[in-house]
Amino acid sequence: MSTKRCQNVHPDFSPLYDCCSDFMWKAKVAGHFDLAKFHATMEPVFKRLGFREQSASPAPSILVSYIGRAGDNILTTPMLRELRRNQPQAHITFVTTSAVYSLMELCPYVDEVLHIPYLSSRQDDSFVLQTIISFAREHLWKRHYDICILPQWPSDNRPSRLLSYLSGSRERWGYSDTAQKLYAPLNIFPTDELYLLNHTICNPPEIIHEVCRYLYMLEAMGMSVSERHTELWLSQQDRERAEALLTPLRRSAGDIFVAISTGAGDNSRQYPIEKWLAAMKEITALGGRFIIIGGPSEIENGKYLEKGLPKDTVMNLTGQTTLRESVAIIEASGLFMGNDSGMMHAAAACQRPIIAVYREALDKEPVATGLLSEFRRFEPYMANYIALRPEHALGDCRTAICYGGCQSLTAHCICQVEPEEIIEAFRILTSN
Repeated sequence: MSTKRCQNVHPDFSPLYDCCSDFMWKAKVAGHFDLAKFHATMEPVFKRLGFREQSASPAPSILVSYIGRAGDNILTTPMLRELRRNQPQAHITFVTTSAVYSLMELCPYVDEVLHIPYLSSRQDDSFVLQTIISFAREHLWKRHYDICILPQWPSDNRPSRLLSYLSGSRERWGYSDTAQKLYAPLNIFPTDELYLLNHTICNPPEIIHEVCRYLYMLEAMGMSVSERHTELWLSQQDRERAEALLTPLRRSAGDIFVAISTGAGDNSRQYPIEKWLAAMKEITALGGRFIIIGGPSEIENGKYLEKGLPKDTVMNLTGQTTLRESVAIIEASGLFMGNDSGMMHAAAACQRPIIAVYREALDKEPVATGLLSEFRRFEPYMANYIALRPEHALGDCRTAICYGGCQSLTAHCICQVEPEEIIEAFRILTSN
């Protein structure tokens, strides 16, 4: 692949870094970050140093940024694969968060994977800018990107948009704020796209699932899409580690390994641990053998489940495996159980049957369309699954217009799903 870049890019990036740092200091003193002034200050410096110009190389340099969580990154994998198919000679860089870097580092469709701390629109502007400008100086400016692609929606996208702008990319593609306004007056920054992007897209409202939305961006850019399935990449060491961990649980040919993860990004998406245990007790009598996976935040849940089940039917690995080792365990299992989470999307990528519990009630779906429908946006993609959802929203959630259909900060609507439904779903999936 060609690595020749634009000859006019200045090798010393100090003026760019100093200009941004000076603006951040003044904005912090003033107590206000003015995006229009920021753009007016930075753009002349970018142009003076040779950014924003057409590359001298026939093969473009492309930056894809997704500052999101594990599940979000898994859903970008079809887009990365199709981007490479359309741009076989391009140098492609993928930027993700440090927490999920290991999940993406073996991606064969990109030339490099970089990671940055998780950033949110809710964080202080000066902190976000300082983190991004330091990252750009160390990793991005030397590459002189022709194109930056931001596949995620604008709701919590300001850090990614700032990274796109400060990367120096000539073309900066992302979804328009207008797309989000079609569905709900959520908390967004309506002027971001005017100053940080120069190519915006508003996808048709019938495109709802995140995978389809990410792929639509490529189509809007003039590319074709051939395959849509998600995928993940493991090392031989990951698989050997998973096999070694599972071996003690192997008892008879009729045993069914079930990987279970009880975590989720929001508390209201976490099915009560007592109900998980009630279902698991019955499933062990049906031949289920459980491998409990999860990060440090799920260790207490893991201990609770382990204590409540017969010793020869459960292995608690919460806090003991890497992210890729957890995926390898899912891959080696016969079935996955869990909430709407990154591990659920990993199970879909591994083509494992899935029992998933969602908080969004069935009677919310007619009004929770598009961006607001958590289930339609994040159902297991191209997978064999049974989704268990409450029939009705509870209390104030019945009339509330909110993302995911449940406005509680703790498990609320999701509590209506009964353990018997999980047991029946297990019977259905294992009978096939």
